[in-house]
Amino acid sequence: MTRECSGANMSANPKASVLLLRAAKGDADAQAGLADWCLEQATRTGHITQALAMAEFSARLAASQGAAEHRHSLARLLIRSSDHAFEIGDLHSGTSHRAEAIALLDELADEGNEEAAQEFIELVGDSPPELVAFAGRLRRREVAAQLESDAR
Repeated sequence: MTRECSGANMSANPKASVLLLRAAKGDADAQAGLADWCLEQATRTGHITQALAMAEFSARLAASQGAAEHRHSLARLLIRSSDHAFEIGDLHSGTSHRAEAIALLDELADEGNEEAAQEFIELVGDSPPELVAFAGRLRRREVAAQLESDAR
């Protein structure tokens, strides 16, 4: 955990302390706010890789509760993480984050989110075919898992 996104630094910041407490209690908006706070710290301090990882953790917690807004925020964060990973030469992380973002934007577009649909089109257009195919496989697995869960 970076010093900037650590509990020690958060306790010195009243806004971050409140977010952390609410996030720990399962408040999805606070979890998303904590992700935003980590990104702000990354921008301010330059500790991009570590702060993106902490932001992703918080954003995943928020998105897991199902709100489209938080899932969309996670997709955007995954794109940012992918871009950063490619910039530093981490092709594995860049590819997996980009594919997951494409699959998530596709899901949101299927739910009628026009902004996500436009972002999906742009991201697919900027991505290699192999990566888009990988995203399609991820999406199909997610749909199959949801159908199986619904059948129970």
